[in-house]
Amino acid sequence: MKYRILLLVLFFFVTFPAHSDNIDSLKNLLKTPVSDVNRASVLNQLAEASYYNNAAAARDYAQEALGLANKINDNNGQLESHFQLATAYYFLSLYKNAIQTAQHCLALCAHLGNTKREADVYYVKGRAHFAIGEIKEAEACYEICKNISEKAHYREGIGKAAKGIGDIFDTKGDFTKALENYDLHLKISLEDNYKIGQMVSYNDHGRICEYTGKTDEGLKNYLQSLKIAEEIGNFYGVGAASNNISILYSVQKDYKKALEYTFKSLENNQKINNLKGMAYNYHDIAHVMKNNNSLDTALIYYQKALDIRTTLGDKRGLSFTYFGMGDLYKKKKDWLKARQYHEKSLAIREGLGYKMGISASCTALGTLLMESGDYPTALLYLKKALQIAQEVKGTEELYLTYKSLALCHEKMGDFRNAFSFQTLALSYQDSLFNTDHNKQFAQMQTQYETEKKEKQILKQDNDILALEQSKSRMTSQRNFVLGGLLASGILGFFGFQFYKMKKDRNDKMAFAEALIYAQEEERKRIARDLHDGVGQSLLLIRKQMETTHETTLDNQRMITETLEEVRSISRDLHPFQLEKLGLTAAINEVIHKIEHSTELFITKEMDNIDGMLSDKAQIHVFRTIQEALNNVMKHSEATAAKVSIKSLPNEIIITVQDNGKGFDLEWAVVKSKSLGLRTMNERIASLGGKLKITPNQPKGTIIELNIPKKT
Repeated sequence: MKYRILLLVLFFFVTFPAHSDNIDSLKNLLKTPVSDVNRASVLNQLAEASYYNNAAAARDYAQEALGLANKINDNNGQLESHFQLATAYYFLSLYKNAIQTAQHCLALCAHLGNTKREADVYYVKGRAHFAIGEIKEAEACYEICKNISEKAHYREGIGKAAKGIGDIFDTKGDFTKALENYDLHLKISLEDNYKIGQMVSYNDHGRICEYTGKTDEGLKNYLQSLKIAEEIGNFYGVGAASNNISILYSVQKDYKKALEYTFKSLENNQKINNLKGMAYNYHDIAHVMKNNNSLDTALIYYQKALDIRTTLGDKRGLSFTYFGMGDLYKKKKDWLKARQYHEKSLAIREGLGYKMGISASCTALGTLLMESGDYPTALLYLKKALQIAQEVKGTEELYLTYKSLALCHEKMGDFRNAFSFQTLALSYQDSLFNTDHNKQFAQMQTQYETEKKEKQILKQDNDILALEQSKSRMTSQRNFVLGGLLASGILGFFGFQFYKMKKDRNDKMAFAEALIYAQEEERKRIARDLHDGVGQSLLLIRKQMETTHETTLDNQRMITETLEEVRSISRDLHPFQLEKLGLTAAINEVIHKIEHSTELFITKEMDNIDGMLSDKAQIHVFRTIQEALNNVMKHSEATAAKVSIKSLPNEIIITVQDNGKGFDLEWAVVKSKSLGLRTMNERIASLGGKLKITPNQPKGTIIELNIPKKT
């Protein structure tokens, strides 16, 4: 697939059930006097329960448990602690550490004869090898895991091995065997009612359906995975399934829906600091930006993905990012850079034996070489791409390769072959871009959302039924009590409503009073500026002219300064740049003015947003940014700030961040007499947008505005 990012490594957790609901009780156990053996056991359980939401804490628990086990020379405790530590390292993307720790663990397994845990360790080791592109080593680990588990009749180990081996066949492009292993994994997960295993397996099935052109079936599986992930509160699962769904929508060119799911995935990955998942998200945002010709913005997000993947040593991910950047530079018509990045991508994919990726890279290089007129070399790449695409039966790869071969033969004057390949391309185009897909996607999306609502309604109905059954068993005395309680509840409800109405009215009154106060303060400021500045200057000019009866150089200078002061007051009242130069230039002018009048260092990354908002919206956005920068300048004690404006397909995202002292948002809203924060919020809310204020890291504040574009 052209830019497909496979979320294989995200799902290491298929084999490790979460026990997050037990975390508090386990922590309470640590507060009671227990032996070192028992304390180490509790710490290891805490590590296992913390993988998904706090991998760093899982590592710390496992390390403390290992220290206790070493202290009392407890071999079994050392084995379990090493296993939990290796797993935590995997979740932290410290793959070399995971492999090394797993090796220690295997030595203990052999010494103690613990075959089930030995199978688990080989799976962990295999996942770590797979993550850094060591496919042969990963395959060997999965096969050992399978053999040990089958001999020991260890169902969980058999399911783990099937998942891992399925990923290997997926990489090799043998989707039939991949699906056989994924089917076995799903069968075991369903029989054991193992929700995490089901969640992961549906994602794997969706991916294979997508590769083989069964796009609707792919979405159905992804939505099933997402539903399970949401039910069990698994952030990893929600992030991975959402990302896969976003890619499907992107293939159908529904970029609005694609971004919606990508940002949902990003939100979940950020909750657990899942760097690998975040890299997938940045890559997908870049892909959408590239397809919308926002090439500079796309490059920023590709670089974010590239930085993470380079740090993690994620070879597979790097191959996708290099591929995307090659396509981006092709759009920029920078043929040299485009070829360099595609060649980097191809080299990595050949090293991994990733067949679908090799096919896609060869097609991309063949297309690039056509642009420079090197048709014979282009044809060699395209023939190699076709051979692999036919071998793996990848629907999108076949379509793109046939399409490129048709174009290449046409440019070479071989119209017979050109027509033949074009016919083949069209036969695959229908399966990829059939308009019925959009209807079926919409139906499945509606079904998914309806099922969520139905579950909520069912829960409410069950609650009501339980209350009715309880009521039927009550005695007349209890009915009397309930009646009293009901009456109290009704009175309480109306009391609450009255309180709420009164509070809303008081809030509105307070806001109106504050608004009047702010207006009066603004009038005072303007009057003071006119009296003290313009008025005094004009009075002095008049006195001098009465004395000298002529215009002197001093008079001229003072007149110039007075005019400039009038212009400055006028600009503060209404930014003339909005009408004359546009919103982008007006924002730039505010930044320029602050930089030259203060020691604040401001950087900016701004897309041109002229013409994207109504006149009313432009005023509100300008004033909000102006207020945000004034707050940075006056109150934050910051030395640096950054203004970022990004134009997305349906909205504009603006961020103003600083490195100042930060503030307590709730207290600031209550105490602010200048109405700054409240007015900012009112302005953006009136446009149907959102204003979000969060702490910056390591210090400071981030103000984010999401403003819908005019339709």
